[in-house]
Amino acid sequence: MSRAWPSGRVSSHLPTASKSSRAQLEARLLTTLFFKSPSANRTNKNLSPEDIAKLSDTYHAWRQGKGYEDVSGFCKSASIEEIRAHGHVLTPGRYVGAEDVEEDDEAFEDKMPRLAAALRERFAKRAALEKKVNKNLEGMGYGS
Repeated sequence: MSRAWPSGRVSSHLPTASKSSRAQLEARLLTTLFFKSPSANRTNKNLSPEDIAKLSDTYHAWRQGKGYEDVSGFCKSASIEEIRAHGHVLTPGRYVGAEDVEEDDEAFEDKMPRLAAALRERFAKRAALEKKVNKNLEGMGYGS
């Protein structure tokens, strides 16, 4: 039986053919907010058809033992011994780990001034837009 976790995690308690491992899938990174959906908000996310296909394909590859491989931050086939070592806690994040992130080669001393300048530029654009909006509101009789 599979259990869907509120955070988008999926844990399968069905044994593979070898009966010695369990699938752990971390779906939070796949989720997309669909604000048109009444059930979607910052807590409840909907999986796109592509997300569902990726989860399903991964699960079936694991289940059949064909073409499956562990992917950091997404899926891991945890052995019974690993699960036992974690006190039988089946939270996928314990096994799946964090997604591999590309290294950022830009030095902090170079990056921070560039980012700060870009932020100040965006603040200036926001202020200019705010002025325009207020002017238009005043022109329509909704001034302060």
